[in-house]
Amino acid sequence: MTQLIITFLGGSIVLILIFYGSVWLLKESTKTLLNKELEKHKRDLSKELELYKKEIDLEYEKHLSIQNRRREVFEELINSLEDMWGKEDNKESLDLNKIYGRLVLYAPDEVYKSVKDNLEGIKHPKDAKPFIYYALRKELFGDNTNLEAKDLHKHISASIVPKQT
Repeated sequence: MTQLIITFLGGSIVLILIFYGSVWLLKESTKTLLNKELEKHKRDLSKELELYKKEIDLEYEKHLSIQNRRREVFEELINSLEDMWGKEDNKESLDLNKIYGRLVLYAPDEVYKSVKDNLEGIKHPKDAKPFIYYALRKELFGDNTNLEAKDLHKHISASIVPKQT
């Protein structure tokens, strides 16, 4: 009888070991399969992400290219309009009007309005410079500037000193 109990206990222990061994083996093989699938999924997602990034980059470059070309065409039109219909007698006035045309295209509304308002009635270009510089400075620095147009120089004169040999 003791022999039978020992055999029974020995067989039970073997069965328990086989059971836990098979559970462990099943768990490990499932874990390995899931890790392989997870890595494959990560690679697939990474490839898709790269393709998506390339597609977005191409779209962005296309948009920039179109935008740059549009700017070039607008600038050509401004220059042509000034060349054809500019009423000024000197090259400087014509060039200034071309630059003013670019200001109309590219400057923020407040800068354009400030420059336009401050240019009206000014007879000497040096009188306009502080107002133009102030408008540009205000756009760049916003409320972080305490300078006003009256604080800026109208004109700085410089004389070229010849080199002494």
